[in-house]
Amino acid sequence: MTAKAKVVVRKARSRHKGALTIPWHAEDIRAGAETVAAFRREAWARFQTLPWPTTKDEPWRRTDISGLELNTFRFPAASDLEGVPPAPKELTRPLVGDRHGGHLVLSPHGVERHMD
Repeated sequence: MTAKAKVVVRKARSRHKGALTIPWHAEDIRAGAETVAAFRREAWARFQTLPWPTTKDEPWRRTDISGLELNTFRFPAASDLEGVPPAPKELTRPLVGDRHGGHLVLSPHGVERHMD
């Protein structure tokens, strides 16, 4: 007889040792076009309702984020992005053959669309 894997579902954010609070707010996220801004607002609202993952959650059981010092994370200032080179062309080529369906490259220079 095979035992069924236990699935852990939590409804509230877990309390980890150390601060797992993030030092930014929805207003800090650069929006861009209105469709992107709406997506980011929705993603932020969803993020705030979710609990922090722990090693007791099956998808995260081998990834312990309790040691992350989130209070050191920050969004880059516009001046931090000056001089960032575009993505190297060898990273945007298909892995196999000459077509790969497509991909987007998001960078300070804008969005590059590569669609087959």
